[in-house]
Amino acid sequence: MCLGFLVGSLAASLASSILYVSDGEMIHSIDSSNGAVLRTSTLSVSSLRAMAANASGQLYGLFGLELQTLGVIDPTNGNVSLLAESTGLFGGRGLAFRSDGSLFGRFGFDIFGLNPVTGEAGSSVGCSSGRSLAIGKDDLARAIVGSMFVEQFDFDGSSCGGSGSGSGSGSGSTANTGSGSAPSGVVPTDLMAFTYSSDLFFAIQNQSDGSQKLVRFDGSTVEFQPVLQEIGNLPLGVSSIAASNGEVFAPEPRSMFLLGAGVFAMALYRRYR
Repeated sequence: MCLGFLVGSLAASLASSILYVSDGEMIHSIDSSNGAVLRTSTLSVSSLRAMAANASGQLYGLFGLELQTLGVIDPTNGNVSLLAESTGLFGGRGLAFRSDGSLFGRFGFDIFGLNPVTGEAGSSVGCSSGRSLAIGKDDLARAIVGSMFVEQFDFDGSSCGGSGSGSGSGSGSTANTGSGSAPSGVVPTDLMAFTYSSDLFFAIQNQSDGSQKLVRFDGSTVEFQPVLQEIGNLPLGVSSIAASNGEVFAPEPRSMFLLGAGVFAMALYRRYR
């Protein structure tokens, strides 16, 4: 019993959270600790533009080359269930859930609320420059602008006055409060997309040789020019990323059996030596 508890504890400690990355046609489940590909599936609906997972781990995506449609993705087999004919919006650049379960999508420079049940778009709730969309622990939305991150205060209704038929209320505005030059080794256009999970932001970083790497940075505090930690290589051509918020990767049973046998043998050796 003690041995089983020990092996179980070791398995838990060795488990890693999963991230999802996609090139629009394929979805890859990757180990967040090193970027290793754990599973690859072909999407049943192509042209995935952005994705995000809710607190229960259900994965959503924006699909389509022109008007985008919201759908639910099964990352284990790539099956997609579209929720509506179209959101009525185009230029999808990001998708993110807030801690209260509200879903937001970034289309062009406007951020819109999206109904996660019907797939319909609501009014514009904010405006942001740059690319991608992620919501941190403070429930503030951020986008990538070169090497810095724009903070969209709290979805207060300030819009760009551009696309979409919805209107918003409130007098707040969006502001890039960072300044200065890029961190060493980071160029202004090298971050493709990012997502938030457990006080960490994970991002896709383009390299000068055409390859892509998984990087992360601290999300517990607001840093407009964060220090990036390189994790590992990613499949080529990926442009969207999401944290699983539920699915974890643990060593396969055979590996855990061998580990348990080793622990048991060590215990016997210490007992009878």
